[in-house]
Amino acid sequence: MLPSSSNKRPRTSSSVDEQQPPHKKHRDEQGAEHIESTGHDTSILVDGTTGKQLRPQDAEGVIRAFFDKIGMEHPIFTTDWTRGGFLTKATFAQDGPFRKTVTGKTCCTKESAREAVCFQLCRKLFKRGLLDHTLFPRHPPSSPPASTSGSSKTAAAVHQFPKKAAFFWTHLLGSRPKRLYPSIVSVHGGTGSSHASFAFLTKRALPPLPSFTIFEDGHRATVSLTPGAPFKLDEQQLSHLHGYTTRVFRSVTNKPFSVPVDVLSYLVAPLSGTPEQASRLTLPNVFKHIAWDSLEFASQQWKIPLLSDDGTLSSIDEETVIQDRAVEFTNRFYLRKVRRDICPKSKMIDNDEEEFTTYLERCKARVRNFPGLRDEEQPMLEVDPVPGMYNNFNPHYSVQPPRMRPKFLIPELCHKFVIPASLFRTFLLLPSIIFRVDQLLVMTELNDCLFDNKLSAQELLLATTPVSAHGDFDYERLEFLGDASLKFMSSTYCYLNMPQAKESALHDARQKIISNRALYHAGVQAGMPTYIQSKPFIPKIWQPDIPLPRAGEQGEEETAGGGRQGKRKKQKESRSIQWLGEKTVADVVEALVAVAYLSGGNDAALRAAKALSVPLPDVNIWSDFRSLRVAADDCFKSIIPASSLRAVEKLIGKPFTQPGILAQAFTHPSKHSKEIQTYEQLEFLGDATLDFLASRYVYVAYPNLAPGGMTMLKAAMVSNQTLATICVMNGLHRHLMHSSNDLARSIEAFETQLKVSREKEQAKARAENRPCTQYWLELAPCKPLSDVLEAILGAIYVDDGFEMNGSEAFFSRVFKPFYEEHITLQSLSHHPGKTLYDLFSRIGCREHKVVKDVVEEGVRCDVIVHGVILATATDSSSSLVVRRAAAEALDALQGDPGFIPQTCNCKTSEGNKKQLPKAQLGYEDA
Repeated sequence: MLPSSSNKRPRTSSSVDEQQPPHKKHRDEQGAEHIESTGHDTSILVDGTTGKQLRPQDAEGVIRAFFDKIGMEHPIFTTDWTRGGFLTKATFAQDGPFRKTVTGKTCCTKESAREAVCFQLCRKLFKRGLLDHTLFPRHPPSSPPASTSGSSKTAAAVHQFPKKAAFFWTHLLGSRPKRLYPSIVSVHGGTGSSHASFAFLTKRALPPLPSFTIFEDGHRATVSLTPGAPFKLDEQQLSHLHGYTTRVFRSVTNKPFSVPVDVLSYLVAPLSGTPEQASRLTLPNVFKHIAWDSLEFASQQWKIPLLSDDGTLSSIDEETVIQDRAVEFTNRFYLRKVRRDICPKSKMIDNDEEEFTTYLERCKARVRNFPGLRDEEQPMLEVDPVPGMYNNFNPHYSVQPPRMRPKFLIPELCHKFVIPASLFRTFLLLPSIIFRVDQLLVMTELNDCLFDNKLSAQELLLATTPVSAHGDFDYERLEFLGDASLKFMSSTYCYLNMPQAKESALHDARQKIISNRALYHAGVQAGMPTYIQSKPFIPKIWQPDIPLPRAGEQGEEETAGGGRQGKRKKQKESRSIQWLGEKTVADVVEALVAVAYLSGGNDAALRAAKALSVPLPDVNIWSDFRSLRVAADDCFKSIIPASSLRAVEKLIGKPFTQPGILAQAFTHPSKHSKEIQTYEQLEFLGDATLDFLASRYVYVAYPNLAPGGMTMLKAAMVSNQTLATICVMNGLHRHLMHSSNDLARSIEAFETQLKVSREKEQAKARAENRPCTQYWLELAPCKPLSDVLEAILGAIYVDDGFEMNGSEAFFSRVFKPFYEEHITLQSLSHHPGKTLYDLFSRIGCREHKVVKDVVEEGVRCDVIVHGVILATATDSSSSLVVRRAAAEALDALQGDPGFIPQTCNCKTSEGNKKQLPKAQLGYEDA
């Protein structure tokens, strides 16, 4: 099922009791309530996350799925004839979700009666917030979904697409809340200051959302949302909640804000404690933990005087937020402590203006019509300024420079803000929290729409986030793996569908499937671009009233009158559209395939590719590849020597079922005839298999490495020189069947040169106490050596019926030990400084350098990135110290995944994008 370009969902309102036709309620002799219908029941339930509908005829299957999901006994249904119709009751185990028997309405058939009670159960679970979107049935669309093909207005293959608005917010837009579904928002970490939890109240239950990371002044914090039990409230309570929420919005934005409660998509409330969950099916009682007294007070006023009428300082502590004047929208401060050692007449400590000597003098000069102080001996307040809104997803953001001098305020001129500091500190994160929740809701829709809820919303968000979002993550690592996965599955497809084709024809056919242009069109056909999260969070245009015009209903950046708009207004209106390059869309397709692979292997990756409209006809699951295969007797007629067969079987640890396939893998084109096929096709397949296995190895072995480093490693692993070396080291070159004397001499010469180079490098590495580097880089092997190794890998894959067991075993026994010994970040080149420079170039970092200084111990070398010392080494040798420092820097980058994202912003910053030469950056010895 593919998303529609307009993102329009059914406008049917969610099921509440008043939607149903009239019913009569009565109790039977056991006291169980049941409903007697007086008309045709047409009510439905609409999921607030995805818009999927649940009808009475779907209910029994949903109930079965619900109890399977929670691992409880299914209800027992009993049907009796009563009052002129059939009546079905549902009873439950002792630990079930309902204590009492649930009874449906009377119906004319047993099937209808069972359907009715199941729908009644669904309604009750839905109202409790226990029936999540994954249980709702997926009905086929009435018409094929339209693609979201964007209009291109530039020559750089950049297209305009609507940006998906989460259905959750707009679903009940304009409806007055009668029942609220709470989520407890908790923040852990950050700057070290306390963060109080609060209740986030919505008109429908939020789906299960994963915890996520934000940054507070560059410090990492974790936000989690815990669902609570829904509750009803009266008009007075709703009014107080509305007033409190409005107060929070006005204080966080420091701007006027006022909208009716019907327009708000959510409300917030302070908590007086931490609600606990009583049981698996009983959500925490949030209602009784809402701090109603402080909520009501804050809904009506925003300040409290710090000094009483008799001049006494009111009770204040670290939970106090101070305002420096008697207006609502002003500067706010966190209280550090009361300074009783100084007063307004004291000499200024934070004296940035030399013309003032005391705090009182400054007040007299700065405050218009200053009436003086009642008490000039009152203690001072030492405070820290409260930061304004900022992008809490940007790890580079620093709220303020390091504090040089404390800030002091006079209590008599200040007021106490009504929201305590720990809670206000959390509310300041609310704009970023809402932005991330909105993204996760959109990802939940994507997961439901394209991937049958099999993937993680957090991983989908990672896969759909480009670098342009300016956050702490993007899709580049996933794209690296997904590119290899798509190459692997498309190569398998082309190999099977073109059994007699040349390698060049196979390559061309594969490009038509997985080129950037092909993947772009596939993504557009699947409706995927609208889900891409390309826009960064812009705090200045954040609005608490989250609902926007539905994507596809708004996309113009000029007013109806055609007049010019201000920059901020354009930014607000452009939130519903986005401009995406074709490569960005293609990259996201690859990243989504990688998420699926990591979730469920090759079969899941193939299903994801199909959902994303990647053109692979006649194949829906991985085992379908076997059905495309031509009979082995028609393809593999070559005969392989027994010694060659034994050599390969020893390496993979199992016998070959079809030796003729391996014979073809060893057959050079010089032996080609009508009866004998060469290794060209198997080499094509093996190349893709190795590319995938090497990419997966790098992805898993280097979980913290940036994509640039991953690309460098994989390129070294699959180069012709490396593969030729592995071929010779394992003796496989001896089994190559060919008819070329020149080839024989080339292989012999390479084998001799390789042995000499290896011995020299091993001796040098021992002398310098370092790992061996790639000693084969200066050699020029003949290509058939690498070709035959890839062909062998392809042959193993084919012999296993296109499953990975044998090829993975061959990779683990032949390739992996070689890579672990010879191809690491530290050994990519003869000098780690060159590797480090190349790695920074791949990452896109331009602000790095190597600095050497003479110290008492010899020579000190620092690797500095954006002013931060990444690694340091000291040695008596000026040349060796650079090698040691660079090696330490490579280790540090590999071990700290957060260093580059939190330190380097070169990719997103303006300025010169050119990398300076090595010598100018201090890498002259590399």
